[in-house]
Amino acid sequence: MNKDKTESTEPVEQDQTEPTDADQLDLGDFKVLLVEDFPFIAELLAACLREMGVGEVVTAENGVAAQHKIQSMNQF
Repeated sequence: MNKDKTESTEPVEQDQTEPTDADQLDLGDFKVLLVEDFPFIAELLAACLREMGVGEVVTAENGVAAQHKIQSMNQF
């Protein structure tokens, strides 16, 4: 027996957690501090972030260096 499948005419609700074209974030205003101890990985991740449109990517090789960079960026 072969049953015919009929398509539903009810409107499909859009998942509110999925971004729409109107919800695209402008990452150009973002500043990201990337802490990674392997230089190759740090450069790879930084390149990915830049490709995504992040405005500024700052890298640090460890937590101490990251803390110094944060303190120097927050000086007025």
